[in-house]
Amino acid sequence: NNDCYDPVYYHYSYSEWRTKRSYYKTPTDAFYKDFITSLMPLRIRNVPDAHPNTECQNKIYCAIDACVRHNIPCTHLLVGALYSSYHLVSPYILPTLKYLLTAFEDDLYYDVTSISNPRYTVAHIAAMSDDPDLLSTYFDLGGNIDVIDGSNFS
Repeated sequence: NNDCYDPVYYHYSYSEWRTKRSYYKTPTDAFYKDFITSLMPLRIRNVPDAHPNTECQNKIYCAIDACVRHNIPCTHLLVGALYSSYHLVSPYILPTLKYLLTAFEDDLYYDVTSISNPRYTVAHIAAMSDDPDLLSTYFDLGGNIDVIDGSNFS
């Protein structure tokens, strides 16, 4: 089921979710990998005081646009960003989440998790980051933590 975001379906495994994507291990998959890699400039360039910067954030936006042009659903990018949010420390996660929510609001399914435990949502990331703007954006666009697939958080 290519449109299922229920973590139960994938045994709470982001890796298993990735293998079920229609573009997995196709040339299009390289665009998704570029997006995930672009979120991690601190691993690539070990110069923490150089971040955040506009150049890296613009590379992320370009990677997102390339994915969308190659028919990778923006919700897949949201799942990837949520998963990445607890695997790396990046000053680009919050702006990227805000960009995905606002730039693709008509095409995005907001109520997804990171698939793997702890199954973070946009609301979790906003709360843990003390970012009321991200949380407001999520709820203003219709996000609802009570309807998260495969998760009962409230």
